[in-house]
Amino acid sequence: HEAAGRPQQSLAPEMRSIAHRRQHIRPPAASDGGRRVSGKGRWRPLLDGEVAEQAWEAVLAVAQALRERPPAVSWRAYAGRENASLASGTAGLAVFFSYLADARPGEGWEEVAERHLDHAFETLASQPMPHLFYGGFSGVGWAVEHLTGRLLEAEEDEDEANDVDQALLKALEHPFRRGDYDLVGGLAGLAVYALEALPRPSARACLERVIDQLEAMAEEQPPGLTWFSPPEMLPEWQREVAPRGYYNLGVAHGVTAVATVLALSAAAGVEVDRCRRLLEPAMRWIFAQRRDAGETPDGHWSFPSWVAVGVPPQRSRFGWCYGDPGAAAALLLAARAVGEETWAQQALEVARRAAGRSPETALIRDAGL
Repeated sequence: HEAAGRPQQSLAPEMRSIAHRRQHIRPPAASDGGRRVSGKGRWRPLLDGEVAEQAWEAVLAVAQALRERPPAVSWRAYAGRENASLASGTAGLAVFFSYLADARPGEGWEEVAERHLDHAFETLASQPMPHLFYGGFSGVGWAVEHLTGRLLEAEEDEDEANDVDQALLKALEHPFRRGDYDLVGGLAGLAVYALEALPRPSARACLERVIDQLEAMAEEQPPGLTWFSPPEMLPEWQREVAPRGYYNLGVAHGVTAVATVLALSAAAGVEVDRCRRLLEPAMRWIFAQRRDAGETPDGHWSFPSWVAVGVPPQRSRFGWCYGDPGAAAALLLAARAVGEETWAQQALEVARRAAGRSPETALIRDAGL
């Protein structure tokens, strides 16, 4: 799923509408022991006592290791460049350290967040980046929107289109390739950016164009509809398993992310009827792919990684990108966004069943922190 061959854009000539905002850094927000009391969103601590102390030791060890700028991009298509990305660069680090500063004010983490955000601004203004959410400028733009009200003051004219919006609107004038619908580098990722930037009119226009293209890519598959990943979009090892392509059930590259952004768009009042018309058969198709306990080797996974004609269902990892934890979280978010309790209960059943899976069968090396 590399981004090689995708168009890249430099936002350098017009970066003033974002870059000047680094001059308006907010003071750190007050905290009430882990619950954010200003800005966007609230978090509820899940751990206390000795277990919480152990968790903080791990978090702070990670934070110390990530204080400095990450190495240059290692992906083949962008080797040697400065890394400002949301997935593995300074935009993502700015988000992480901003949350850490909220939870532990007065320890200097807000300055670390600001330094990483400065680097992301400078990189976005000085070198071409693709539009990708995880590895491109839409992900950096999402970090800016998400940190507005945390590290950044809101702009005076929040209705004015910014450069990320304009670049995405231009990119969305042309049809994306079949299969280019995913969260990491496709349409679903652009939708996540646009949702974060609402209610700005240009962000709404981006979201409407994404929905246009998702609708055009959808295909009917009993008992509903879904989105296809053709073989030319797959890495070589997956083409060997599914030479005719597949229907991906993961969050990173699959249809669960598409269903979630459709639900969130409907909840935000954007193309409500059309989103519901796509969402309901999509959720019907997704839940139809669940495997019963007797159909799986250890009885504790529900969704295969993908579904392909003539290929046995592939056992999924216990991860967010492929696997039940990510799928359950995304589907629960979608269900709650549109008030569908039946979907929510089905998503929770997937999560509870996954919780019984043994580490030996998880097929992952880390906890997806």
